Amino acid sequence: MQEITIYDIEDNTLTNLVQWDSDVKIFVKEDGIDAAYKVHFFNCKSVDAMVMESTYANGVLSTVIPNDLLRDSHPITGYIYVEKDNEHKSVYCFRIVIRKRPKPANYIYTDQTEYITFDKVLKEAQKYANDSRDYSVKAKESETNAAISANTASQKANEAINSANAAKVSETASKESEDNAAASKDAAKASEDNAAQSAKDADASKIAAKESQNAAAISEQNAKASETASKASEDNAAKSAQDARESKESAKVSEDEATKSAIAAKESQDAAKISEDNAATSEQNASDKANEASTSANTASQKANEASNSATLSKSWAEGDTGVREDEATNNAKFHSEQSKNSSELSKAYLEKVEQAGNEAVDKIQNALDISAPNFIVDLSTGHLMYSGERFAFLVNKAGHLEWGLIV
Repeated sequence: MQEITIYDIEDNTLTNLVQWDSDVKIFVKEDGIDAAYKVHFFNCKSVDAMVMESTYANGVLSTVIPNDLLRDSHPITGYIYVEKDNEHKSVYCFRIVIRKRPKPANYIYTDQTEYITFDKVLKEAQKYANDSRDYSVKAKESETNAAISANTASQKANEAINSANAAKVSETASKESEDNAAASKDAAKASEDNAAQSAKDADASKIAAKESQNAAAISEQNAKASETASKASEDNAAKSAQDARESKESAKVSEDEATKSAIAAKESQDAAKISEDNAATSEQNASDKANEASTSANTASQKANEASNSATLSKSWAEGDTGVREDEATNNAKFHSEQSKNSSELSKAYLEKVEQAGNEAVDKIQNALDISAPNFIVDLSTGHLMYSGERFAFLVNKAGHLEWGLIV
């Protein structure tokens, strides 16, 4: 424990004060003091130390001595309670001698609001309780938003899967249509080739029929010429006539074959046209299916992106750290939950202080009642009412009424 020097408001060393002084500020300048630490004050009659808040600026700590202690003539001891590096201990101390004197006639009892009073502790406890409740509500809202975003992410993911499956089906159908188009093209080419060959065969049959017809005519002419030229040639003429008839019949057969070939060529040509139309239809179907596959793939990609965005938003509402919302660092379920927990713990701690401060106040009142009772006498020379008893204070208000209070 290090005993230190303290200073008054005029930067003079402070070692002595006078009883009934009030609102006295002290200043501490120590290298080891680097923050606004609490200062504990007490005297030999204190049951508990009075804890005062302090301020710290430019290397100087300042606080106010409790007026309650200045009403007594006992020396005051102060401890600076340092909270640093996970340690909480009284490191520095100082002492102030109080010179006794009678209470001034115009002394006004004022509340010492700077130290941790029952009322202050109660208000802070209520504040932290309210903060805890507010943070709990906000945490619940963030959890709800996170759940909604998570459900949306799940829905978008399912939609992405369905679109991907549709794209796969369309792609398969497109491939089948493409294969059918290729087969139809091949069939159309084969039909076209068959039609061309049939047409050629028909033309060849027509030519053969024409040649047979011409040969029959020539034979018929030769037969007539032979019949008029010589009777001896009658047999030859008859034979030539027979040959002419056979050539004519052969020409008729060739003509029939040519007709059949022409019909076959027409049928082949029609089949080629049908195959060509089927090939065009299959090709169009293949193009349509390919477009459907591309659309489904794009939809799947879009749904996947939406699912990813919803998942990110869900994380933002749950714990932040995504960069998708401006205030997500302080507006998410995790943050509000932690704040609610901290406020709840502080509320509990301050409620304990409320209970302790209340008990202490009751004890002090009881002690005052037990220790001192006011003693009144009338000063016959002046007519003044005189009293003694340090635990009680009396004051005549503006209305002329006598008011009293209890010094605790």
